[in-house]
Amino acid sequence: MGEEPKTTEERGGPELKFHVGLPQPGYHVLYVQVQINGKDVFAPFGVEVAPRPMPTDAKAAMLEVDESLEKLENVANFGPMHKVHELAFNVRDLLMQLPKIVPSLDAEIKAKLDTSLKRIGSFAGLLDKYGDARNAEQTKAIFPRFKAEVTAIHKLVGTTPKGGADAVEAKILGNTKCPVSGMPVGSMEPGAALVYNGTKVGLCCNGCTETFMKDPEAGLKKAQESVKQ
Repeated sequence: MGEEPKTTEERGGPELKFHVGLPQPGYHVLYVQVQINGKDVFAPFGVEVAPRPMPTDAKAAMLEVDESLEKLENVANFGPMHKVHELAFNVRDLLMQLPKIVPSLDAEIKAKLDTSLKRIGSFAGLLDKYGDARNAEQTKAIFPRFKAEVTAIHKLVGTTPKGGADAVEAKILGNTKCPVSGMPVGSMEPGAALVYNGTKVGLCCNGCTETFMKDPEAGLKKAQESVKQ
């Protein structure tokens, strides 16, 4: 995470921060390669990943939905496209738990929720299809309908979308490279982005936010250099 060294005199550490995606629970062995006194050193260490507990109430479930939905929107606009299906299915799976989490809905609301969940499943399937095909245009065309259905479900279960129902949408810059590291947007953390002065800027990981905000105007200018023309 953070800015890459630019000269041979620059040194990293003593603490190294990084993002890693481990989608499956269980024991994982990771290897870190560093160079000490000109020699490559490979340091192995193990990580035990616990199963993620599912939310037990509508408010917690919908908060997770909104967080994944925001990442999905960023991935649709910035990439990488092959991560679309993972986030779309996460939203779908969380929403499919709602009938169990909120069993006290009256018959009319429950029927509307069932209909919305069917649409969510259909839209998630389309996002999976177009994301895997690297079709950004179709992915971005389907996403607003997916998001609108999530908003409708918020009303049905009595929750409020993250940021409020009247949250102002930020302008998408559409940069392809992180202005801090120079790496492709989302390459280390899919969906990583920040909003500065109403403009959403893509990052390689959210760990670059702190460095960007030290000189945001310079960061924004750097990000604009990689916007597709």
